[in-house]
Amino acid sequence: MQIENFSARDRFLFNTVLSLRCDTTPEQLSDLLNTMWRKLKTSDTVAPGARINLIEMTRSAIDVEVFCHLVQTYYVAFLNDREALLSFLFETVTANGSVLAFPPSLVETTSDTRSSRVCRSA
Repeated sequence: MQIENFSARDRFLFNTVLSLRCDTTPEQLSDLLNTMWRKLKTSDTVAPGARINLIEMTRSAIDVEVFCHLVQTYYVAFLNDREALLSFLFETVTANGSVLAFPPSLVETTSDTRSSRVCRSA
């Protein structure tokens, strides 16, 4: 059985994880979380119930989840709002002196000078 929903959509899910480098200081992290939270709380395009959480600290990154719904009725408008929010988050990270983390790389070398492999680990 397939259920069809014919009601108009008035919001879209925005859910992303920012991975910060491990050398982010506690002060930087606190400032980042507060600045991002203020933006979500005061934005006209963010529905109530938004949250920002420090979700994990690993050997390669400090993960911060941003979860909210963007109030829009059209998908293209949502994409524009999503781009603006992602840009704000990126600008906030760099202005704060923090850096986004990249997955660690494993470089395998062999005695054969013609080949070397770079493997990405998840």
